[in-house]
Amino acid sequence: MENLTKKEMVEKIAKLIESDPNAIPLSYAVLEILDKEELEKILLNLLENKKSRDFSPFYDEIAINCKKD
Repeated sequence: MENLTKKEMVEKIAKLIESDPNAIPLSYAVLEILDKEELEKILLNLLENKKSRDFSPFYDEIAINCKKD
């Protein structure tokens, strides 16, 4: 995995969660208190789930265009 900052990881995780209608929402506050190792595990898991899901790219477009809380 590329060398991401904690903030970049939180942003990527947020977009992946928002693009998956079955994902459990997480607040930015919770994500920001996690350490980089925990964030990396979450990010890798979400990326793996994205590969295997059969949802329309429409969800990705929504996530990119949505604003965070």
